[in-house]
Amino acid sequence: MGVTLAAGGSLRWFRDILGGPEKEVSKRIGEDVYDIFSQEASEAEPGSEGLLFLPYLIGERCPYADPHARGVFIGLTLRHNKSHLLRSIFEGVIFSLKDVTEVIKEMGLPLVQIRTSGGGALSELWRQIHADVFDREVLTMSYSGEGAAYGAALVAGAGIGLWSTVEEAVKGLTVETRNSPILKNVIVYDKLFPIYRNLYETLKKTFDQISAIY
Repeated sequence: MGVTLAAGGSLRWFRDILGGPEKEVSKRIGEDVYDIFSQEASEAEPGSEGLLFLPYLIGERCPYADPHARGVFIGLTLRHNKSHLLRSIFEGVIFSLKDVTEVIKEMGLPLVQIRTSGGGALSELWRQIHADVFDREVLTMSYSGEGAAYGAALVAGAGIGLWSTVEEAVKGLTVETRNSPILKNVIVYDKLFPIYRNLYETLKKTFDQISAIY
C-alpha cells in the first residue's frame, strides 16, 4: 500500500487560497467548484508547459517517509497562467502516485489495470491524466465513493458469510467509466516523470533546512 498524503488536499488548498473567483462563479451558476477547476485546468496542454508540482503540503509518507517535505511549484515562467497552475496540481498528484507505483513494480508486482475511486475519480480530466501518466486503462466501478472503506466492507462481508469468497463479493460491481491512454500525452508525461522523480532527492536538503527554521 502507498499513499499521497495531500492528493485531494492539494486541490482543496488551491480552492481555499487562490480559488476565490471560481468559488464565486460556483455560487452564481450552481456548479461544483471542482468541476470549474477541471474545466480551467483542461485549457492548459498536457505537461503544463514544463510546470511541475510536488504535492508534499503536509510532508509525505510514501515513497518518502519525510515530515519535512514541502509543496513545490517548479518551472514557473511568465507564460504560465492559472490554468497551468491547476493542471500541474492534477498532474503532480498523479506523478506522486506513479512514484509510489514504481516502488511496487520494483518488487516484481505487475500493473495491468487501474481502478480509481473517491472525489478525484469524479473528474474526467483527472482520470484521463491518470491513464496518460500510467499508460494504462483507468476504470471507475459502479461504486466510486470511498473505495477503500467499501472494499473493506466487502472483505468483511465475505468473512461473515454474506458471500462465499471475496471474488464472489466483487462480482456485483460493474464498470462505469473507462479512460484509455492517449499516445501523444503519454509521450509528454514519459519525458517529464523522470524529472519529477528526481526533484525530491534534489530538494531534500532544502526541505530540511527550511524545517529547521519553521
